Amino acid sequence: MKTKIQNILTSIKGDRIIKDKNERAILLHTITNEISENIEKYMGVSLQSNKIILTADKIRHSMRNNKPQNKKASEQDLLNIFKLANFEKHFYYDSKNKNMLLFFNTYEPTNDVLYLAITPNYVTKEYGVINQIVTISKFKKEDYKSRIKTLIKLK
Repeated sequence: MKTKIQNILTSIKGDRIIKDKNERAILLHTITNEISENIEKYMGVSLQSNKIILTADKIRHSMRNNKPQNKKASEQDLLNIFKLANFEKHFYYDSKNKNMLLFFNTYEPTNDVLYLAITPNYVTKEYGVINQIVTISKFKKEDYKSRIKTLIKLK
């Protein structure tokens, strides 16, 4: 497991690694003003940071051995999200759980969708206030299609 996490961290361009003593966090994306304004409009939250951060702990948690195989993100899934263009079109707001959601196709052509749940203005000791990825998981495309009907698209 440690090797997979290191592969992910070292595969990402150096300017995305958050400089801390362990280099255990990655800048996934910078939120645009348009998305930030929509977050404030729909969530009532003024973002204190425009950065979405993925930590090594969340990578480890998403790939852990005891996670059900059909929910587990692959190493390629995680690497692939850093290569995506047009990131903003993947943003949704979940009013029930009060978080942002991002949806992506899995790396392998399957009937699955990868999703990331993000808590805005998450307070951490190491990084201060960030937009923290709190969940990385997968579910079936048909579940995704019914799920997004209950969400607000942020772009």
